[in-house]
Amino acid sequence: MATLGALTLQAVFRLASRQTEKVIGAIIDLLGPDLAVPSEVAGTEPTQRDRHLQSIAGHGRAAWQDMSGYTERSRAEAAIGRFKRVTGDGLRSRTDERRATEVDVAVHALNRMLELGCPMLVRGA
Repeated sequence: MATLGALTLQAVFRLASRQTEKVIGAIIDLLGPDLAVPSEVAGTEPTQRDRHLQSIAGHGRAAWQDMSGYTERSRAEAAIGRFKRVTGDGLRSRTDERRATEVDVAVHALNRMLELGCPMLVRGA
């Protein structure tokens, strides 16, 4: 999160790296290192976010990611993001049948581009 914040600060305010590090350090000093704080009702009626925070605190972040399916969702979101970046945000066709065909063509084109960009590994003797 700090890295993303630093990159955002650099991009928005055109700060140098050492200036960005000082700003991030000041923000963390003000907010404290533990930014994820449970809600007031976490003890009696925990929300979904509270349950996630409790799981992270009890089992660790990596175990929480495995238990909650975070990794699969993250990969799916990344795939949709790549698809939209290549094909655009919307479909141009108006009927469902043509939209399905448009998505099918776009998926085949994206898969072909990925195939062309992947190196072919050959085991040497």
